[in-house]
Amino acid sequence: MARISFSKDPSGKILSFSFQVNRDLLNFRNLANLNPAYKYVINMLIFLIGFMGSGKSYVGKRLAPKLNFDYLDLDEYIVQKAGKSISVIFEEDGENAFRQIESDSLKSLAERENLIVATGGGTPCFFDHMHWMNTQGKTVFLDVATPLLVKRLQAEVVHRPLLAKLSNTELAAYIEQKIAERRHFYEQAQLTLKQENEAADRVISLLEMIGSC
Repeated sequence: MARISFSKDPSGKILSFSFQVNRDLLNFRNLANLNPAYKYVINMLIFLIGFMGSGKSYVGKRLAPKLNFDYLDLDEYIVQKAGKSISVIFEEDGENAFRQIESDSLKSLAERENLIVATGGGTPCFFDHMHWMNTQGKTVFLDVATPLLVKRLQAEVVHRPLLAKLSNTELAAYIEQKIAERRHFYEQAQLTLKQENEAADRVISLLEMIGSC
């Protein structure tokens, strides 16, 4: 079991934190200046789940060095293993084949330690993935407000052909529909990090949430 406790100044800025693992306490000063050469083992997998545009990659890449974890994007891992892009897998082999590759890729991470995984938006909704992730480590649902998702995805439509032809109104309706379909799976996550605006520091919030588990 891992525990994180924080020391803050009056303004709320984190000055230091302590990471406790099996009663052996490792103290780190000046969180912003942690030396990545420091290594500690807590044998944990952290799975970030949520809709496209929820910031799984953004949060994962910034959280990993603060915990001295590795980071893995599941979609990129699939592309590497399959030797072709996800869009090509869909076109040539179909969605069922992609979902099986996705499942095999996800579960191949079972023996990994100290790893943050940014999953695909649909990953939690197939097979037994939510149950499996919950038994393997910590799951975090990045629950982002629809207006914020619309704003983010508008800037990414060139990279997301499925969304390219949608108006702002249609995009908002599409997001709301898809999240409604998936929320049952997303809400099985052990932790939920809500975001209504861009001002919140989600990395620090998530550190505190993980530390309180």
